[in-house]
Amino acid sequence: MKDTTEKHVESNVAESAAAPSIDDNPAQISAENVLEPETETKEIPATEMPDVVVELRSEFEQIKRSFAKQNEENADALKMLNENAQNFYKKMEPYLQRLDKNVFVLGKKSSDVENALKGLHGECLEKREQFIKEQSDTIAKQQDSLKELSGAINKLQDCMTRYQNDVLFKAQKEILEDLIQLSDQVRCNILDQEQNQNYESLLDSMKQIGKWIDASLERSKMHKFEDCCHGNTTIDKKRQEVVDIEETESAEKDGYFVTRQPGYLWTIPLVGSVDTMLSGNAPQTFEFVFRPEQVVKLKYKK
Repeated sequence: MKDTTEKHVESNVAESAAAPSIDDNPAQISAENVLEPETETKEIPATEMPDVVVELRSEFEQIKRSFAKQNEENADALKMLNENAQNFYKKMEPYLQRLDKNVFVLGKKSSDVENALKGLHGECLEKREQFIKEQSDTIAKQQDSLKELSGAINKLQDCMTRYQNDVLFKAQKEILEDLIQLSDQVRCNILDQEQNQNYESLLDSMKQIGKWIDASLERSKMHKFEDCCHGNTTIDKKRQEVVDIEETESAEKDGYFVTRQPGYLWTIPLVGSVDTMLSGNAPQTFEFVFRPEQVVKLKYKK
């Protein structure tokens, strides 16, 4: 084995020596001589190879067979995968076609919905503009009504002011005239008493003045009333008030109420009755107790 290896090495060395060298003559070496392998390859018998080479060759052949087997298995698996993919596509093809159809229908419906939304949006805008216009017209009418109402209120205020001033003037005028006449009567009585010294005439004059004052109050719608002039056991707190308690020697009059000063009831027109004033009719009246009747309570003195 050793002799064979040595012979093989010597043969390779001889061949290397016979081969042209680049350093000897670079121009004579062509690309074909460098790139093209030898056409004839001599296979070295296994008996002439070293043990390491034999082992490497054996392992290489084993790896080669393993790769070949794996390639066959991969080819079978790839073929099976291809068949499975084709079968899966055949099964899924109706669903894919249906999905395409549904997508088409959905796209069409989406377009219809979009058109409907556009129409609805336009209709909403139109209704909103119409609503705004109606509200603007309503507000304008309300403003006109407010202007008319404001004018009517101003006229009413002027009317009430004139009416109030007229009522106050008439009331003050009558009171002033009555006071002037009362002053005239008192002055005349004083002059008459200074000249004649007639006290009986003075008493009559004072009685006449009292009647004249009551008549003046009546003209001003101030009515005199005496509910307890004959004595009562009860009183009306809305019309009467107790101003004092007096003793009496009569047991029968114990607890009675007797008038000391009359009460006065005043009747006045309702200034707030606007409709009546504007229509020219007689105004309504309002009656209330101007001064309650002043009474005293009798208490039996034992």
